[in-house]
Amino acid sequence: MRSSEGLSDGEDASFNIQELPKGTPLPPIQRSFRVTELVQPDLKQGEFSWSLMTLEEPFLKAYPAPQIEELSPGYVVFYAHREESVSGLIILQPHWTGFIEIWDVAVQPQDRGRGVGRALLKHSQDWVKHAGYPGLRAETQDTNAPACRLYSRAGFELSGVDQRLYSQLPGVSHERALLWYWLRGKGSNDINLSAPR
Repeated sequence: MRSSEGLSDGEDASFNIQELPKGTPLPPIQRSFRVTELVQPDLKQGEFSWSLMTLEEPFLKAYPAPQIEELSPGYVVFYAHREESVSGLIILQPHWTGFIEIWDVAVQPQDRGRGVGRALLKHSQDWVKHAGYPGLRAETQDTNAPACRLYSRAGFELSGVDQRLYSQLPGVSHERALLWYWLRGKGSNDINLSAPR
């Protein structure tokens, strides 16, 4: 599973969202971002909350571009663009639980903070509702505070933490997987203004 990266949720709706035809190569997107904060999840009385810890030594994190061959046959890709320039994309695919999994979200560095990530998530939520799926599922890492902010503000709930998922992967064995869920019909269109900033 891929993670979301370097996303923000500012305002600028001067782009369009379309579905990428099946088999079309994914548009190139620069997938690195500077990690300045670490997400600190906490479980109390069966509910997760989270806060942010500022890092004394920020670092650069980069994700490899996904490959179409990695995806299940039912995948769909939506991309945001301005004229001929791709601003970002989201890859969705069926998960064995019945949810739709967000396999990847990526936004070009120059378009971060302009609402591209938020618009792609909103489009995906609308698509899930229309298609009748129970909701969306996303996995990200505790090193990806921008994605956690974006998911939280889009109505996703932090529902799980896996401390061992990446333990055998060189370079990321210290990271924790954070599992986020958005449930269709659970007041999930509300923007969560209480997400850590």
